[in-house]
Amino acid sequence: MIRFTVSAAEDGQRLDAVVSAHLDGASRRATRTAFAAGRVLCDGHHVSKGQRATAGSIVEVLEQVAPRPLPASQPLTIVYETEELVIVDKPWGQPTVSRDSDAVESLAAQLLERYPNTRGIGFRPEESGLVSRLDTATSGLVICAKSPEAFAALRSPRPDAKLTKTYDAIVHWGDDLRAGPIECELGPHKTNPRKVAVGKAIRGKPVTTRTELLEIQHWGQFALLTLRLTRGYRHQIRAHLALLGHPLVGDTLYGGSSDFPRHALHAQRVTWLGTDALPSFDVAVPLAADLTELLGRR
Repeated sequence: MIRFTVSAAEDGQRLDAVVSAHLDGASRRATRTAFAAGRVLCDGHHVSKGQRATAGSIVEVLEQVAPRPLPASQPLTIVYETEELVIVDKPWGQPTVSRDSDAVESLAAQLLERYPNTRGIGFRPEESGLVSRLDTATSGLVICAKSPEAFAALRSPRPDAKLTKTYDAIVHWGDDLRAGPIECELGPHKTNPRKVAVGKAIRGKPVTTRTELLEIQHWGQFALLTLRLTRGYRHQIRAHLALLGHPLVGDTLYGGSSDFPRHALHAQRVTWLGTDALPSFDVAVPLAADLTELLGRR
């Protein structure tokens, strides 16, 4: 991976020109390929080649590598499938995409093995049409598009092409918990690359984020929250709940308790309103078994 900070002299230039200069004068074709494959990130976000560079931003150019073979995890749990897409229930502990440190096969690798035609669909060739990711410790629903057209529809910024995701989250109970929107700016953390930051701790340009806290159920020492978002940012729900003073149970990275083996977050529902290009769907799964057991402690 190549990583650099945009200088003051590069401010306002096209990103493809800036990246090409940092790649020792790589050809325009090679630079275009890197952008098209989703291997260029600016402050943690995928960017287009025509976007303008901003001084102080962190640009990363990722190497294109095939997923390495890893020990198989449990079989795919397919909960919904059409000609255009498949929705699977990912167990916690399985990475969505492969990393060198992973000890189990990624979801993307499993999907690519079962649906080889998904190679090249999505942000990167090895991501097998994944419309979004879940953290390794998050369980629940993940959408895989089987065609470029389905992927484009699900990622469309059009207001009438709306994909919403609903999550279950467990936090410690507090009388101050209230339903309603949670809004703040998030961005990469200045000193800790493993987490995102709020306010002055953000490195680079922040992104405005919004999560709807729909429902709060009291379970003894815990609260079971239902949250909904449309466009998600990395660790968005985790950071939003920490901002409220109620980090996820088990989420030690954001100040949560250490008495549970993973952060208590589950993607329980995905809803697509539908367009001419892609019919509507509304798919849900129950709360993960380990989270149900956690609530039973009360």
